[in-house]
Amino acid sequence: MNAMRIGCVLMIGVLLGIGAGCRHGGLDAQAGESVDLSAGRVYICRSADGPIVLDGELDEPAWQRAQRIDRFRLFRPEGLYPYTTVARLTWDDTHLYVAFDCADNDVRSASTMHDDYLAAGDVVELYVKYGEDSPQYYELVSAPNGTTFDARWPHRGAGDFKQWTPWESGMRSVVKVRGTADTPGDMDTGYTVEIAIPWSGFDGVDAPPAVGTAWTFGLFRYDHGAGFNEPYLTMSLSESPAHGFHYYEGYHPVVFER
Repeated sequence: MNAMRIGCVLMIGVLLGIGAGCRHGGLDAQAGESVDLSAGRVYICRSADGPIVLDGELDEPAWQRAQRIDRFRLFRPEGLYPYTTVARLTWDDTHLYVAFDCADNDVRSASTMHDDYLAAGDVVELYVKYGEDSPQYYELVSAPNGTTFDARWPHRGAGDFKQWTPWESGMRSVVKVRGTADTPGDMDTGYTVEIAIPWSGFDGVDAPPAVGTAWTFGLFRYDHGAGFNEPYLTMSLSESPAHGFHYYEGYHPVVFER
């Protein structure tokens, strides 16, 4: 993408309000403390102080006070990425929640089949790892049409993903699209994803982690924009991972607090 096209896309984003600082649904994009995870800071995952209604609106007080992650970096291709991504995490006695607010002028999904290869279209992804003695980690994905993918990887490089998708996390995803998804030639402005993962979906976890417990996580996004020859891959990680999004050595520490 040349500089002129990037400038045009950014200007369109400003005019349509798809950049950071807009109110999408019930959530102010600037609500909550911004956390620069590249500086080695720990993400404090605060518990929800009321029920979370999974509707893609993010209008509960828990989302307003959750720390926000708004420094996503381009993994590939080289160049500049013109759209913002803001993510937040919270939890309660039954679920871990993650929300993404993605600016995007062409929202598209690749499949409506659970555990299909969704990254052929736009997706957001949460990777979770806990337990230093085990190489096992989890991949949880949602497309803008609400279709999900989840896999429990026994270790990195464990072969074709289809071996590990029979496991089910019980995750649910609700998405609100600002525009008309999967309609080439139109102008969307983005989408909001709200995901709930039951604690029981994680091995050996029957209840929320004790306050002060630390896990690790990474956040990622695929964006297949109109006319792009290859998707933009963005990430919360501060360095280009040697093993792609499966580079769990670079995941961020998250501590659960009330």
